[in-house]
Amino acid sequence: MVRQALLPVLTLLTVLALFCSGCHSVSNRFERGAESTVVYARTGMHAFPDKAGTWEISSTNFLGGVKSVPCGSRLELHEVQSDSMSLTDDAGQRYRVGFVAKHSVMPFGEWRSRQFSSEPVELPEGLSELERTCIRQGRVEVGMSKAAVLLAIGYPPARRSPDLEASTWIYQVRRFSSRRITFGPDECVSAIQD
Repeated sequence: MVRQALLPVLTLLTVLALFCSGCHSVSNRFERGAESTVVYARTGMHAFPDKAGTWEISSTNFLGGVKSVPCGSRLELHEVQSDSMSLTDDAGQRYRVGFVAKHSVMPFGEWRSRQFSSEPVELPEGLSELERTCIRQGRVEVGMSKAAVLLAIGYPPARRSPDLEASTWIYQVRRFSSRRITFGPDECVSAIQD
């Protein structure tokens, strides 16, 4: 019983350790003007198409994007500016990541290191089949652990949800709409509300 109650906590700690491991070395590789390098997504992200054929990702982490970039995706980093970066995936799709400081409540370099790894990202042990499927598809369902939610759809904007220990996280779906994800005492999703 105690082991079962500790599983979500241990999984969350494993995920947080995965995110933090190698953060310093990753941030050094993101220097402005650096040559292209391969990086891996630490969390799922969502992208919107622009008129030029580039997929736009915001650090605000809008969930309404029509394309999911799953956790573990291999991306080639081409350019880093003061508030943006450009990447391509293995299929040649172009991405532009825009950083919005007031929503992220952290410096751009810290955000980049939290989102991307210079080493391949593997999912932690202990995830259910439902969680693994949702992580691949970039979505959330009732019953998922906090750790699995982070891997599936990434972090909520820190301005709306500054405390990851809270029982409710608020994500932006689009500019003026949001989604509340509520966690029960077992640290698993108990409700999703738009």
